[in-house]
Amino acid sequence: MDWKVCLDVAALLVGIVALIVSIAAIYDARKAAHKAILIERNRAWSRALSGIMWLYMDRTERAHDPAVADAINECFQLFDAAEPGKWTPEKVKEAVENESLQAAAEMVDIGYGHWKPDFLIEKGQQKLQRWKSDKNRARIQKLLGRTTTLNPL
Repeated sequence: MDWKVCLDVAALLVGIVALIVSIAAIYDARKAAHKAILIERNRAWSRALSGIMWLYMDRTERAHDPAVADAINECFQLFDAAEPGKWTPEKVKEAVENESLQAAAEMVDIGYGHWKPDFLIEKGQQKLQRWKSDKNRARIQKLLGRTTTLNPL
């Protein structure tokens, strides 16, 4: 066989492989775009439901501000999209509350704020310490290759 024919066959094979790779890349990009659209649709749906829900009811003293409730719901949807099945709305709410408590404690410690008068400082510090311990335990177990039921950030 002539070397020119071998070169033509090799070029044809490279072209076919490049075509297959580009088709697969287009398919993956379309799937990713579709998933992003679904996530955004779910976030919009959640905001609409929440907005209408507050037309039918009044908040009690236990309820979060509607904007906070919406933000927690959006966090859950994004966490679930990133790691399906790992997060529940309750786990996301707990994680947000604990991270917020830690951030508030840091701000109070450096003098940028004061605790609210009705906030039980000892109870908050106990909850924060317990959460930090659980978070550190989960990190150590992950380093050792063990699985855990905790889902700290």
